[in-house]
Amino acid sequence: MSPKKEQSIVMFDGECGLCSRLVQFIMQRDSNVRFRFTPLQSASAQVIWRHYYKGADDLQAAESGSFALVHNGRLYFKSDAALQLVKRMEGLWPLLAGLVIVPWFIRDRVYDWVAKRRRQWQLSSSCQWSPELAKAYQERLVNEKDAWYWVEQTGR
Repeated sequence: MSPKKEQSIVMFDGECGLCSRLVQFIMQRDSNVRFRFTPLQSASAQVIWRHYYKGADDLQAAESGSFALVHNGRLYFKSDAALQLVKRMEGLWPLLAGLVIVPWFIRDRVYDWVAKRRRQWQLSSSCQWSPELAKAYQERLVNEKDAWYWVEQTGR
């Protein structure tokens, strides 16, 4: 499935159980397939990263912590990424986007606090995927070819 221009791409730490749990949470509440996913450690994330930061070779050097979101040709980090994500979710989740009134430096401090501790909060069951959800994830995974296609389509 090639990414569509109106879809958002969620880039997450593929080695983090909390981040994996977040992906599952999003997928279970995204019947309209607004979100596609790629681990930060993947080649597809590197393609997207280089599109925004020409010459940057190390995605891990990003200030993004464990999560970034690409939507409408723009890359969001930290609390801005989280607010953009909830704004596009189904149900009552978009109401949380009202937290934009909290100054970004306060939101990002909370984000950094969670990001710093995220690996400590992993539970052994936190990464269990149902077969149906695992299959749906594979279908929404952005591979390197998809990333190049998306970069060409969205431009900048």
